Amino acid sequence: MGKGLLIAIGLTLTLSSLIPVDSIDHNIETIDITVGLSYIKQLQHPRCNSLNTIPIDDLSVDYKILSSLVGLVGNLLIFIYCCLAIGSLCDKHFVPNLSDLGDSLSLSHEITATLLIPFGTSGPEIFSSIVGILFTDNDIGTGAIIGSSCYNQLAIPAVCGLTVAIFVGRPVKLDSELILKDLFFFIISIIGLIFTIKDNRVDIMDAILLLILFGLYICVKVGQTSGEPTTNNEANVESCEEQSSGKTCDDINDDNSEDSLVFKYLDIVLLPISTLFDITMPSKMSSLYKFFISMIWLSTLSYFSVVSITDFSETLCIPHTIAGMTILAAGSAVPDLVTSVIVIKRTGRASMGISSAISANIFAILLGLGLPWFIKCTINGFYTTSPSFGLYSNSLPFTSCLLLLTVFALILSLKMSDWQLFHKLSYLCGSIHALFLVLTVVVEYLV
Repeated sequence: MGKGLLIAIGLTLTLSSLIPVDSIDHNIETIDITVGLSYIKQLQHPRCNSLNTIPIDDLSVDYKILSSLVGLVGNLLIFIYCCLAIGSLCDKHFVPNLSDLGDSLSLSHEITATLLIPFGTSGPEIFSSIVGILFTDNDIGTGAIIGSSCYNQLAIPAVCGLTVAIFVGRPVKLDSELILKDLFFFIISIIGLIFTIKDNRVDIMDAILLLILFGLYICVKVGQTSGEPTTNNEANVESCEEQSSGKTCDDINDDNSEDSLVFKYLDIVLLPISTLFDITMPSKMSSLYKFFISMIWLSTLSYFSVVSITDFSETLCIPHTIAGMTILAAGSAVPDLVTSVIVIKRTGRASMGISSAISANIFAILLGLGLPWFIKCTINGFYTTSPSFGLYSNSLPFTSCLLLLTVFALILSLKMSDWQLFHKLSYLCGSIHALFLVLTVVVEYLV
């Protein structure tokens, strides 16, 4: 192969800083390139399935590198497309249909907002976790829940703070009482998670504990919502022109037109899958049937996203837990991030967006882990004497403790920024999130 291909391969393999070198079973093939990499090592490692399946003596090094690169890029493209399709499904079909489903079941708006809508927003994380736990022999689903929880509580406020600074022009006051209530339940959820995986095993009682906490959370939220009058939680939000510091509503509409152009290109890319969504879920279909078909689509897309990112991580010898906490977590949380940014740009409201992201974390931990763990323990109980299973990564209990620390760091950051969403809070949350990612990688390789 030519030099250009080797340079591309070399750039791709700079990610090998994450690769633990345990053993080298074959001769090392050295390739001279001009971008600072002196050697490209053909490694044999238990996680590197794409390399282990190709006999080194049968095929040329160039062919092996090319096939691995094609698989790497292909899995990444499949993952990105599945994440975009899941976001489109949730935005246009799943979440809007939940409101209609609540009306058809004669549920109050409070119960719909408390139970159904957070389930819809946390749908990508929950279904990714279910697929990862039930259909793969690794911890990528559990890692995705922990990673997306940190992403939602830190990365979303960080990006939203920059959005306010750029498009609103002045700080937006956050509702401290609303956010602290959700953070309190989030802390309880994380403590329950730490308790269940402290010995690196999960039994059926651990899963039941998470499901009981989920039921208690729903009861408390429904009771709180039913006892409170419907008010505007953003009492400090002013009119469009007052929030914009000189920007008129027409200026903001011009900014939104740029977003419309971006979404127009995305609509073109997603046209094939969107057409299938429209065919299988026509507008005249009842909300109950549409709900079940949406669940089937979510399960299918989540399955392909988890499988593709699993193969991607194995190609680069990245631990599944790390891949779940970083790539899969970011992909599943992108819809929440995009929605929050659009809402802030158009209305200036932020408290409800941050509160919804935290509520989605609670749903993801208690339901997204509790339900598949309960199912897996029940299935194992039929085939073994013990209805339990072990976790593959020894670092998950430590990572869960780090997640708990990030909650207190977020509260401290909100206090330091005087509960105002602006660039100061954005920098603090972004720094904490980056530190969390670094520590999770260090813990994964040290434990």
